[in-house]
Amino acid sequence: MPDVFISYKREERDVAQALAQALGEQGCSVWWDIDLLPGGRFAQEIEAVIRQARVAIVLWSRQSVESDWVREEANEAKQRGILLPISIDGAKPPFGFRNLHTIDLSGWNRDPASNALREVIELVLQKARSETQPQATEASSALDAINVEAEFWRSIATADSQ
Repeated sequence: MPDVFISYKREERDVAQALAQALGEQGCSVWWDIDLLPGGRFAQEIEAVIRQARVAIVLWSRQSVESDWVREEANEAKQRGILLPISIDGAKPPFGFRNLHTIDLSGWNRDPASNALREVIELVLQKARSETQPQATEASSALDAINVEAEFWRSIATADSQ
């Protein structure tokens, strides 16, 4: 089960990657769509991961507020009470998410030691280390099945390249 799920629009991949690395350096397990395999059942995997994550970071931007996928992931996280909204370019969250405190990282220079990132890391660590754990559900079984399938395809790809 990942500590953190990161939702973002492809155009902000560099921000998502820098954030994932910074959180990983703090000992958090981070899932973002770089872990998806081509041809996989990505909708099921994303749903299973969000249901098990302790924190779901949504990177709001001018592009992501228009994304149905980002909104869907944010809505699931909001319903679970694990949403941590972050604006990365000053964009206002879309309707339905504006009543939540949104952290402004629009000035972040991708430096993992920057003051701008400190609040995010502290909140994530607090939520990720809380004693309240999500209930194991059918989502964990679905994620296990997807991981087994992913490992199978990785082994085939590795065998073919040798």
